[in-house]
Formats: sequence, C-alpha cells, structure tokens
Amino acid sequence: MTVVKIDHELVAHLHDDPAARDVTLAIIAMAHRRGLAVIAECVETPAQRDFLVENGCDYAQGYWFHPPLPLPGLASLLADARMAPCQGQQAVVQRMFGVQP
Repeated sequence: MTVVKIDHELVAHLHDDPAARDVTLAIIAMAHRRGLAVIAECVETPAQRDFLVENGCDYAQGYWFHPPLPLPGLASLLADARMAPCQGQQAVVQRMFGVQP
C-alpha cells in the first residue's frame, strides 16, 4: 500500500493556522483521488485527531495514541492485547487509537 504522510508541522498547527488546515485537506483529497491512503504524524491532541478523522485521514500516529515504545515494550503490549479477554482488548485499542473497536 502506498501512503502519503501529513507532516508534523501541519498537524501541530491545525488548531491555529487556517493555511495548515487547508493544506491538510488538500493532501487528503489529492491522495484519495489517486487511490492512496493518508497518515498524519505527531497527533498529540483530541482536537487534531477529531479534525483528521472528520476529514477522512486514514491513519495517524503520535503521543495521543501511545508514546513510543522500545521493541520489547511493543511486543508486550501486542501480546497483552492478543491474550486479554475481549474487554481488555477493547481497552488497549481504545487507549492506542482513541476509538471504540
């Protein structure tokens, strides 16, 4: 899958810069028109996440979802999600992605 990434500088200014919002919307529209997925980097607030979700951004990464982890920590988190009962899996998904599974 080919992915277009929205730079952290645009994401950081979504709340205070109309130009950042306009460029972000244009990136999403152009990528989707070409059949490409879009990922936003450095999402740190619910407002950033909400704007991106409402405007069709496909994926996001950043501290809002989870801080960076070393490989053993990531492996442990994924193992916990796989082994946890359904409610535990939902909590991990909600914590990492800010959404209900």
